[in-house]
Amino acid sequence: MRLGAAFKRLLCTVVLSLPNVVHAQTEMSESSPTPSPSCGAAEAIIGGTCHTNQPPVPSVPVIVSEVTGDTVYLRCSFESRPGGSLGFVTLWSRLSSEGRKEELKQETTVHPSTLIELDGFNLRLGDKIFCSCSSFFLDSPDVRSPSVESREFFAGIRLKAEARRVSEDGGRFEVEVASTVPVPCPGGSFSSADRCLLSLQLSTSSQDEGLLGPDLSLSSCVLDLAPGPCRDGVCSRALIHFSPVTDSAREGERTTNISVKPVVTQNVLWNGYSPEPVQITVQDVPAAYCYSFTDPHILTFDGRFYENDQIGTFVLYRSSFRRFEVHVRQWECGGSVHATSCVCGFGARDGGDVVTFDMCDGEMGETKPRLLLRNRDSRKSGVRITESYQGRKVTVTFSSGAFVRADVSDWGMSLTLRTPSSERDHTEGLCGTYDGRPDNDLHPAGGAPLENLQAFISGWRLPAGSSLFDSVPLHVSAPQTHKSCTCRLNPHMSSPRTQHQQTTSSDSTCSDHGITSFPSFIPSLDVTAEYFSSEEQPKTNRRQQRRSAETPHTPDFSSSTFRDGFQLQRRRNRRQIHRFTATHPSVSQSKLENFSYFFPEDHEAAVEEDVLPTWPTPSGLTQQQARDQCRQSVANSSIAVGCRPLLQESIISRCVDMCVTDLQLKDEPSWLKATLPLLENECERRLAEDRRRGEGHRDVQDVLRCPDLCNGNGQCLERGCTCFSGFGSYDCSAQTDQTPELSQLENVLCDVRQEDCLTVQVHGQGFHESNQLKCEFVKEKSDDGEWVLDAPRFVPATFLNEAALRCRLPLEDIWTPAGAGTGPLARWQIKVSNDGYSFSNSKILTLYDGACQTCSLDTDITCTLRERACSIDGKCYSEGESSPSTRCLTCRPDVSKHKWSQTEINNPPLFQPPPFDLSSFQEEDFIHQLRAQDPEGSAVQFSLVSGPEGASLSPAGLLTWKAAARPADAHTVHFTLTDDCGAETTASVQVFVRSCECLNGASCVPAGSGGYTCVCPDGFMGRRCEVDVDDCKPNPCRLGLCIDAPNSFSCVCPPGVTGRTCREDLDECLSQPCFPSVSCTNTPGSFFCGSCPRGRRGDGKTCSRDPESPVVEVVTPQVLPRPRPSGLSPCSRAPCHPGVRCFESVHISAGFACGPCPPGLHGNGQTCTNSGQRAVSAGANGQSRTHKSNPSPERTSASSSSSPSYRPGRKLRPESFRRVSLEDRKPTETPQNQTALAPPVHRGQLTSDLSAGVRWRSPTHQVTCTDPPCFPGVSCEATGSGSSRCGRCPYGYTGDGVTCKAVCRYLCGRNMACTLPNTCTCKHGYTGFNCHIAVCRPDCKNQGKCVKPGVCECPAGYGGPTCEEASCEPPCQHGGTCLSRNLCTCSYGYLGPRCETMVCSRHCENGGVCVAPDVCRCEPGWFGPTCGSAVCEPVCLNGGACLKPNVCVCPTGFFGSRCQIAVCSPPCKNGGQCMRNNVCSCPEGHTGQRCEKSVCEPTCVNGGKCVGPNTCSCASGWRGRTCDTPVCLQKCKNGGECVGPNTCQCPVGWEGLHCQTPVCKERCLNGGRCVLPDHCYCRRGYTGFTCAGKASRA
Repeated sequence: MRLGAAFKRLLCTVVLSLPNVVHAQTEMSESSPTPSPSCGAAEAIIGGTCHTNQPPVPSVPVIVSEVTGDTVYLRCSFESRPGGSLGFVTLWSRLSSEGRKEELKQETTVHPSTLIELDGFNLRLGDKIFCSCSSFFLDSPDVRSPSVESREFFAGIRLKAEARRVSEDGGRFEVEVASTVPVPCPGGSFSSADRCLLSLQLSTSSQDEGLLGPDLSLSSCVLDLAPGPCRDGVCSRALIHFSPVTDSAREGERTTNISVKPVVTQNVLWNGYSPEPVQITVQDVPAAYCYSFTDPHILTFDGRFYENDQIGTFVLYRSSFRRFEVHVRQWECGGSVHATSCVCGFGARDGGDVVTFDMCDGEMGETKPRLLLRNRDSRKSGVRITESYQGRKVTVTFSSGAFVRADVSDWGMSLTLRTPSSERDHTEGLCGTYDGRPDNDLHPAGGAPLENLQAFISGWRLPAGSSLFDSVPLHVSAPQTHKSCTCRLNPHMSSPRTQHQQTTSSDSTCSDHGITSFPSFIPSLDVTAEYFSSEEQPKTNRRQQRRSAETPHTPDFSSSTFRDGFQLQRRRNRRQIHRFTATHPSVSQSKLENFSYFFPEDHEAAVEEDVLPTWPTPSGLTQQQARDQCRQSVANSSIAVGCRPLLQESIISRCVDMCVTDLQLKDEPSWLKATLPLLENECERRLAEDRRRGEGHRDVQDVLRCPDLCNGNGQCLERGCTCFSGFGSYDCSAQTDQTPELSQLENVLCDVRQEDCLTVQVHGQGFHESNQLKCEFVKEKSDDGEWVLDAPRFVPATFLNEAALRCRLPLEDIWTPAGAGTGPLARWQIKVSNDGYSFSNSKILTLYDGACQTCSLDTDITCTLRERACSIDGKCYSEGESSPSTRCLTCRPDVSKHKWSQTEINNPPLFQPPPFDLSSFQEEDFIHQLRAQDPEGSAVQFSLVSGPEGASLSPAGLLTWKAAARPADAHTVHFTLTDDCGAETTASVQVFVRSCECLNGASCVPAGSGGYTCVCPDGFMGRRCEVDVDDCKPNPCRLGLCIDAPNSFSCVCPPGVTGRTCREDLDECLSQPCFPSVSCTNTPGSFFCGSCPRGRRGDGKTCSRDPESPVVEVVTPQVLPRPRPSGLSPCSRAPCHPGVRCFESVHISAGFACGPCPPGLHGNGQTCTNSGQRAVSAGANGQSRTHKSNPSPERTSASSSSSPSYRPGRKLRPESFRRVSLEDRKPTETPQNQTALAPPVHRGQLTSDLSAGVRWRSPTHQVTCTDPPCFPGVSCEATGSGSSRCGRCPYGYTGDGVTCKAVCRYLCGRNMACTLPNTCTCKHGYTGFNCHIAVCRPDCKNQGKCVKPGVCECPAGYGGPTCEEASCEPPCQHGGTCLSRNLCTCSYGYLGPRCETMVCSRHCENGGVCVAPDVCRCEPGWFGPTCGSAVCEPVCLNGGACLKPNVCVCPTGFFGSRCQIAVCSPPCKNGGQCMRNNVCSCPEGHTGQRCEKSVCEPTCVNGGKCVGPNTCSCASGWRGRTCDTPVCLQKCKNGGECVGPNTCQCPVGWEGLHCQTPVCKERCLNGGRCVLPDHCYCRRGYTGFTCAGKASRA
């Protein structure tokens, strides 16, 4: 019903046609002779009857999105039958959250598409949208075709995963993120010109994430969508990858949602939008473990158990899926009768990372493990190394989640391997095939499973020299890695049971090596950084050391004769007598190039044991006894009892069986607890798998953190055991208050020139790792041939193992000679203490300097001075060696061995004459650097002997002189050169003084070869600056006369112009030369007057009355000069007549000129007069004013024939005129009822030629056309059909009435355009009465000529847009500026016509070279403006001065190469530092002027003496830190308390020295004895309390 009359008429006029079916039926009816029924417009004849004509059904609509401006639309497009007069009804709907369709919009259209806005309110992102359409004939809109609906269109972003269900096997899968609508820029716009990205923040949320951690990782937490065109329903697409997190938990299936956080943008549609997440289900695949313990007993990944007693190097585990393998080395380990083997090291390779950890390069019990890490790039390494239980457990973890753990003992190590779930069906080696089938674990490389165990083991043995221990695999390259990130939705705190896990709980954590989650419940210390930064000196193979001492030559291991003759036998005898001790040394690292060694077990053939072990063992141990002992040590251990809720009974029984086998083979009780680490590792594995019940296994975690529950000697805390005083180790089992015993020092004699003597390794027994472990150093000094002890000094010791530690010598006085010049540098007595109180026996370390001393070790150490050497100030120097402070002193043993001697040979310095003659000009400053060199390299000093008056010579050789003398032949300068050692040379140079012949104040610059160059001042040129530059060429005065002057000019201007260059026009109209009321127009150089008023005639200057004309009074305002507003354009106030163009001009004082009046009007452009009617002028602010010539009751329009809106008889009021500003001229204004006295304009627009126009307000008369399409002033007539018709263009215009263009009778001249009928005006950029003057803004400079608008023609020597840039040929150098043509002004330090000559005002000393004015390039070791300051690295300390490079001159009280050593006499003691002359800074625990007094807080009591910091030496009978504890040699008995030396305070009822005698208050009678307090033991026959009564006889 909305189809109104207007719409129906439009349909009739535009698409009035009948459907094809109707035409076809009509033709049939015309050709048929039978009469046809009359059908309606919407009916057709079918079979002789009328039927409804159904419109064709449109095609299935298709919805696409598009952008218009900053708005997103959805377009529903469909196809219809071509040629039909059809309309369409479209219906938009969306699917609600309840699944119902909600109607959004219904629209009727004749186009095969329709739009709907995606506004974010009625229609939002995330909606599912449908579009349906039906058609109808335009002449029968009530009949519609069946409706056709589109497919669902999802508006927004969809996440589509490659797989929704994945396994935890390390796979990588894609997720497509696609947007069906255009993506905005972050600012909110949809601009396609700017390249921008919309960043989406991704996150994952896994089931039970707070307990089990994330289950998925993404390749990135940020995804960028780039705006682009929409194709195939997708406007932007990006890919992201996800991978399951490899972990150890047995978690079954878990679901994870990958979601997008709400979008943050300024676009209303997109802001806050969050797409639907995609859900991924991860199927758990557990990790597998392989164990190789003690003998070794091997438990494969699938649980098969077997024994391996062979020695050599084997492949324990190799992956066929990636480059990962583990090699092991096995040596003999203490079998008394039968052959036994144990693992002594492993090597693991993961891609480009190779790690070896072994102790196989020596004898069992004598070596410590050594870890080597060889990596292609430490910054990209995925290896992580941790230590637990103070180095007893060392774990190497790889990026894939695999790890190798070594439980270290003195006989070797036991190994635990973990392989991630991604390795299932991809493993081989001694650990078997990880496929869940134990029966096929004995699988050789590339073959079928074997039945023979020994053949299987031998098949995985590696040839000598081919293992990871011997060399790095060739072509080790970095495996392809993918970035993995855990993107948390909301960061949360982990539960207490997961705080120790090694995964991060931050919002986003990324890794280049994949994300794994394997928590550790055993406290560990990450020591990875130590193996990327620190290195130890490589140590010689101990086996090679021992064999080199036994054999005279080094054997060739590769020769067959060696293998045959050396008879590689198992060294049972040497190894079986070793007593095992529980030592757990820390790992260390050696240099990579020294990692290989000879491993003899690789060269021995595999031997099968023929005799099986039997019971009892050689020591008499039976099988039952062994099993009982193993049950007690293993099954009843704290780890087995504490982990029993998790451990299966089978694994505990397996460990007991291993223990029994070890006792049978080794017959040593020290192997009883060797399998306990297997229970620890297996317990940790079970606990990690059962993380859901972590809180229920709190006691199990305590057992793992604190082995044996700290043995009752400590407290179990979160990070392990905290031991009580007197106990140490990881389980508090070791006593630390025992006194250690020293056996030997690693080096008794140490040459400071050849060895590192700052540390010494001490060997002995009873060392315990504790905070109080320290070394005592007592320095021995020789006094008259006897050794006197200095005060003791204490330093912390580094614990290596129970039999070795490392001490660092005190830094102070370390090189002070122990005795006279022939004695050693130092002798130290070394002691060790575990608790800081009780010290061991002492060993002596002697330091000497092998450069000048030889020391021998006989009964006592004696040192002698070498023949050709000196010992000066406690340091050794060889013959001819110079003093560090000066080259003039040297070591000459024939003169003195303990003092410096004068250098024997010293050559004088050599002067280097200048390569050219030295010259200067009168009154000029002469500067020149003289150069010299000393043959020995000493510094050279210059001294002036004689020279011209005013000459000076610096010590560095800089000669300066002001040449005030008259020109002469030469002036001679005599000087001397002296080196550090006093050698002297005399030399001289000559300086010539020349005259300068430059004129007009020019300056002379030397140009070489005795010549010079004149630098001319401004305004002069020529070789001698004798030519005055003519500044009047070209003439800058234009029409005036130019008068030249030095570097300037002046102009004499003709009449009519003024200014410095005669470019300013004189306004003659200011003197009012015209007849009153006649306008005056100023022109360049002249003026003209307008026409005389009506009734007068003349030339305008003079007007006389015209007798033929009636008396008419014309009132014309006089044009008065107005000041030009500052900052505004002169034409901005519209000073000209409406419709007359205003031109700006610098040649007129008013600043503007008006164009000619419109046709029919006369005047100067400011005032235009109608012929005989009235004058219309521009009033204030450009407002029009009308002057009447005669009164009339009827006001006539002021329009002339040039006004297209003028109509005779039409009445207009003068007050209806108004001026319209540019802000009012908007294209949307309706121009009806408005006319303009201006050049014709199109409707609703203004021409570019109008700077200010006039708009006329129409009276109330209404035009019949409601929407005037015609040119202003052209009549509009309505036709009967409702359309309109325009009349002819106004006079002087041509066109169709809608568009009219002005016509000029004559062709407009150059630079002109026809803007009004028969009126030509200047084009933009031109001015003048005939538009011949081009306008350049800004004006052309330097006599440049404006030849085109904005184009200057520059004279020679100038360039640039306005000729402001001067040019110099050749150009100015070294930063000089071209001021005018070929005149350079030079920057500081440069002279010459082109600034080509550098003047170095500073003299560069010590070999420095002048490279720029005031800039010296110094030789290495020197710095400063003139290179006069030396560089000492490190700097001189304590006020020392750097004399020469790295040579310091020390003040009194300091010495040393850097003045770092202060002189204190006598020296500071007890580690005190000599800070300055005789001032000691004492360490904590010492005081006194020389730190000779020890401080004990609290003080020592009971006669104890303070002998060290907080160290008391107690008198006999006392002990303790402050000697406050009495000592009773025999323990007080029966509850007595030791209250003094050997003095017991007894309880009631006891007495005696040790409270050993009971007290009976009543004496025992009849021979009875007092055996307890008040208790008598009676003889036979007596009884009673005091044995007083006799016993009755039975």
